[in-house]
Amino acid sequence: MNPIAAYQAYQQWFIDRAFEIAAFAGFEQTPAERTGGQQLFNDIISGDFIGWFF
Repeated sequence: MNPIAAYQAYQQWFIDRAFEIAAFAGFEQTPAERTGGQQLFNDIISGDFIGWFF
């Protein structure tokens, strides 16, 4: 498995776990929420989420 595929597989695993936790807590999962989770993950990985606090 090449590094990019490995990263993408880990990224998808991370998002899936987050939604499993949300579903367990009683939140609905919609395609829009899934897209939002993808964006949140990308922001965290890239460091852009720091901008949320300033």
